[in-house]
Amino acid sequence: MRRGSTRGLLSLGVIGIGPSWERRYRPAVRRLSDRLCIRIVHDPVLSRAQSAAQDTGADVAAGLRQVIEHPGINGVLVLDAGWYGITPAVLACEHHKPAFLANLWTESPALLQDLAEQAQARGVMLVPELSFRHQPATSRLRELIASQLGPVQQISLQQEHVDPAHSPCEQLTCAALVDWCSYVTRRTIDSAEWMAPRDDRVKPHWRITFRPDVRGNYLPAPAEIVQGPPLNTGDPAESNLMAAVECSEGLAILRGATEIQWSLRGAELQCERLDQERTDAEVMLDQFCRRLVGGLIPTAGLGDVAAALGHVCRLSG
Repeated sequence: MRRGSTRGLLSLGVIGIGPSWERRYRPAVRRLSDRLCIRIVHDPVLSRAQSAAQDTGADVAAGLRQVIEHPGINGVLVLDAGWYGITPAVLACEHHKPAFLANLWTESPALLQDLAEQAQARGVMLVPELSFRHQPATSRLRELIASQLGPVQQISLQQEHVDPAHSPCEQLTCAALVDWCSYVTRRTIDSAEWMAPRDDRVKPHWRITFRPDVRGNYLPAPAEIVQGPPLNTGDPAESNLMAAVECSEGLAILRGATEIQWSLRGAELQCERLDQERTDAEVMLDQFCRRLVGGLIPTAGLGDVAAALGHVCRLSG
């Protein structure tokens, strides 16, 4: 059923009606219905586009350009580009259309960096999806670091094991974790190195080192990403974040998107369940909308994705 008046709402187009729309972004759109509406949708599979259009009261677009060139929308959500690859992002940049871009981890770092520079030169807002950054447990961790736990000293993460270290699925998941390490520590990544120790007692892992901060201080210990049992599909947006973060004044353990355990040194471990907090999808869409209306909300850029991917992909040459 078509919506009534949309006056005062931000109108968005959607490209790609895949699993992430059904499980993550459609619920977020519903919760933000006082701020945004979906005006037009496109998917290579017509039946999926028609289903989403009927659900949201939107029109169905025959192609990418019909969405991006639509004069009545404020921005575009590219949620499942599929075989289009980076093309929707390039078209959005060329047509000065703000876009939120999901699932960029299989793209070329050099291509993403080039697109980031073009977008900056043209003044176009292209915002990448970085789910791990905005999960409730991560947001709470950042609060605790700032208020009680103190600066990060060491990070140990568990990455689901897919296959050899250079498989695309493993690389894209690791790149998302590398970005998360930079976000949590507020440090620039210096290198990501694959370690395969000969000692069977030491598990193969990624070793992440950081550049010194503005005062010349180094992080006391590198971050490590250790392979663990399969947790999900290998899609960073759908994977569980499992991390132990040692800080100057205590320890935090993240078990998925909505659970964090933490303690100050010598104190009992506290467990917080954050199921009632906003999901990462809702937070990211909210930030995107705030930027569309001229807000100064800081968001990540394509350069952040390119940098994380570059560190990981460099090993496979």
